[in-house]
Amino acid sequence: MKKCYECGKELKFWEGYHHPTLGLKTLVCSKCFIKVEKSMEKYRNFIISELIQEELKSNKNILDIKLKFFKWWNNIKTMR
Repeated sequence: MKKCYECGKELKFWEGYHHPTLGLKTLVCSKCFIKVEKSMEKYRNFIISELIQEELKSNKNILDIKLKFFKWWNNIKTMR
């Protein structure tokens, strides 16, 4: 018999889930599987929010550069 990787509970023959991050050789019980899934979902949401924040910052920088360029260009045009 196998034991749950997270809590140590004895697992029967058909009982248990493969650990989502540790692979096929590691089994967890249903309660621990739900805990691990929720933890992974929080981590995914954190990573996605950070990626979105970085994307917004880079887009803001690009927009700032474009705005400065157009201001500079308009100044040159008015100098003529």
